[in-house]
Formats: sequence, C-alpha cells, structure tokens
Amino acid sequence: MDTANDKTIDYFSSQLHLTKEIEESIHFAIIHHVISSFTNLFDKDCTKSRKEKKEFIRNILNNEKGKVKIDKANKEGLFPLLYKLFLQTRLVHVIYYTCKYYRFFTKNLLLCV
Repeated sequence: MDTANDKTIDYFSSQLHLTKEIEESIHFAIIHHVISSFTNLFDKDCTKSRKEKKEFIRNILNNEKGKVKIDKANKEGLFPLLYKLFLQTRLVHVIYYTCKYYRFFTKNLLLCV
C-alpha cells in the first residue's frame, strides 16, 4: 500500500513542519480511498466474481501497511469514526455486503434525482 499518501507525508515532512493533526488527516484520506475502491467493485463494468471481490477486500484489509494507516487515521466527528471502525472490524462479508448495498442505493438515488 505504497500510495500517494506516503508521498504526501514525505513531502510535508521534508518541506514543512508536519504536525500530528496533518498526518492523521492524510492517513484518514486512505479510508475514503479504500471504501471507494470497495464500492467500485459493484459497478456494472466490474468483471470480478463474488469470490474475487471478497479476496480483493480481504487482501486490502489484511495488508500490514494498510492496517497501520487505518489505525493512525483520526478525524473529529461521528462519520469519520464510523468509517474507521467499519474498516477496523476486518469482517470481509459484512464489508462486502455493506459496500454492495451502499453502491446499489446511491446509484438508485442518483438516478431518481
């Protein structure tokens, strides 16, 4: 999980004074990226099977660098806390079906507007 987030943290560390608050916010961005990647698995253009989707989710959740970044993420508010706890459960089936239904409902709601 070497990502743009790592490069951002490196940049702020070398060029500016990286505060703990800024670092936590940068780590929190990965939570949004991970959830987006999970919900994108349920796009109509995704060719992965259910088993492959669950394996993809499992690999992301069990990645050691990913675990550290999710654990370091911190942002005030209820929803950021819930997103973080949601991923920290590492319950593949729960995350799979939650993201599947989230994608379904958001697509249907967007089509109705």
